[in-house]
Amino acid sequence: MDGARRFIPAPLRVGTGPTPAELAELVAVDVAAELGRRRDGPADWVLPLVRADVWMQWLVEQSLAREGLDPVSAGPEVFASRSAEVEQEQLERVAGVLAAAGLCPEEGTGPDPATAGATAFVSLYEAGLISFADRVVTSCPRCQTVVADAEVEAGEPASGEEVAVLAVPLVSGEEGGDVDAELFGAELLDGVAALVVPEGHPAAGDEATLPIVGRTVPVVPDPGAAGPFLLVPAHRRDHWSVAAARGLAAPVVMTADGTLTSGPWEGLARYAARQQALEALASAGALVGTRPDRSPSRRCRVCGTAVVDRLGSYWFLASASLAEAAAAAVAAGDVAVSPAVAGPAVGRALAATGDWCVSLQLRAGSPVPVGWCLDCRKPTVAVSGPGSCGACMGELRPDGSALDPWFVAASWAAEVLRDRGGTLVVPASVPEPEVIAVLHRLAGGSLAVAVLPAGAEGSEDHLLDAEAASELAGRLRRDPWTAEAAGVVLGEAS
Repeated sequence: MDGARRFIPAPLRVGTGPTPAELAELVAVDVAAELGRRRDGPADWVLPLVRADVWMQWLVEQSLAREGLDPVSAGPEVFASRSAEVEQEQLERVAGVLAAAGLCPEEGTGPDPATAGATAFVSLYEAGLISFADRVVTSCPRCQTVVADAEVEAGEPASGEEVAVLAVPLVSGEEGGDVDAELFGAELLDGVAALVVPEGHPAAGDEATLPIVGRTVPVVPDPGAAGPFLLVPAHRRDHWSVAAARGLAAPVVMTADGTLTSGPWEGLARYAARQQALEALASAGALVGTRPDRSPSRRCRVCGTAVVDRLGSYWFLASASLAEAAAAAVAAGDVAVSPAVAGPAVGRALAATGDWCVSLQLRAGSPVPVGWCLDCRKPTVAVSGPGSCGACMGELRPDGSALDPWFVAASWAAEVLRDRGGTLVVPASVPEPEVIAVLHRLAGGSLAVAVLPAGAEGSEDHLLDAEAASELAGRLRRDPWTAEAAGVVLGEAS
């Protein structure tokens, strides 16, 4: 369809299928394409898909569990085969739901998604926008992978979660000898890097001895500290920045599955270790008391497990830098936003964008196109996956991680847009601004953005079957919201 207008909705997760709200957005895009064809000639829409993500991995694990298997006992070959089967089943299910709703995105458009993702990764790496770095990320111990903030469900503070208050003796023995300091997660005592105190605290600049483990740590002032606390930088994202700014060590004391790896409680699961740590601290006379942890609970949306923060080495996209460039293009009018009044909202979403961890620990998916040299330890980054190191010709070991499927979907959409441009259609909340930033970078000046009006019918919580999709789509096509949204997609809204 050369010369056709093209619309691209936000990527759809295959592992779940569309929610009612997502279906409403797709109906609006479909109506816009139909109106565009009637008025101006060829118009179509294509649908980026998020395929091998943590939701799909969960479905595969459930499929294996029905046969009494788990990923380890099944082995990588069986898991890969089952992944392909489950993905095909889900693709057929999603296609059935869309067909029942009368939605017909163009098929057979664009490159192979895995190739698009690898190509984009290499291009961004060569531009200095992707790097391998040590940072604290949020992980799910059950799914055993990094999880994005969007995959973490915040809730009311968990019942029974407590913050320990410890009496931490100063090495100098001055100013009363002890400082009462909070520790979030008593099992992480061996991961403490410093005792942090408010600016002006008399203990600042001293050293303190950690109870039970006996290790000495510095006492450092911090203007943001409301009171003394023990810094655990490898296992709290908000602590990591404090430690990094001061060059403090960040000992990792817990594995990705929540097992302690050092200290008196090595080998115990985190909650069992926490209970033993509290008992040991109380016996040693170091536990001043506890208070309820008022922090919101954080759980993996996929499996419901409490997530953890953990320091590790991952591939990061400098999406904050990309988002800054995209925001400038929006402000200058180089990226058209429909309706125009939504431009500031898009700019604010882009301004809030942080760097993107694009490497996940999934058992299936598009591999990160990196090989690590067994001799010089340097990475070789290439789509083709060369068999020898680009620096010393040594043997390469595959990176072993998988590209974030959202990054793959955005890369695929960028390839589609690059040929003749198009309009990315996003919900009113402008989720995943990183996708806009990546598309702006990879698709050049061929991107426009349409921000749908608020009030799409349906919730984000309930998935659809074909019958429900058909009934909802029928109502949506008669709904005034859909006509308004289609006008936004076509760029006709002021």
